[in-house]
Amino acid sequence: MRKNLFILFLSLVIILATILFFVSSNNKVSSSNYLEVIKNSPAMLDLTNNKEVKLKDYIGKYMVLEVWETWCPACNKSIPELIKFNQDYPKLNSLKNNVVFFSFLSNSSGSNSDIINFIKQKGINYPVLLDNNYYIGKNFGAKYIPSIFILDKDGNLRYTKVGPEASSILQAELLKMIKK
Repeated sequence: MRKNLFILFLSLVIILATILFFVSSNNKVSSSNYLEVIKNSPAMLDLTNNKEVKLKDYIGKYMVLEVWETWCPACNKSIPELIKFNQDYPKLNSLKNNVVFFSFLSNSSGSNSDIINFIKQKGINYPVLLDNNYYIGKNFGAKYIPSIFILDKDGNLRYTKVGPEASSILQAELLKMIKK
């Protein structure tokens, strides 16, 4: 009986967090303002190394941004491909110094220590930034998770994908942008 109540309570918390995430994501900016979003983004804690990251420091690079949560089944399904992407894209000379990859999640995924344990368990090798106010999700209009966004060097949104994406497709999209 107690176990059933706990499962019901946990399910309600997850449902409420999901609703909150999507409701708060309705304030999408126009496509011409993504560079401003990056410039005005608050500093965020990278939970993989406990360092503060300022996205504005990466203006001028191609940016691959992922919005996700640890409790999302589709997000968990995408982790192996994102690990592969993070390992492989630096090996491509044209991408090596031109691309940064960040994933963003909120505190609805749990405490910092819970998230750090999750990162270690899954072997995540890419920066996971704590976006407590859903700044990136809101301003990029992420209505579903996982959502992936690729910005070119000028801050223009050039690629979006909802759901898991193959590492090879992300690399191909970046290579297309760089060749133009």
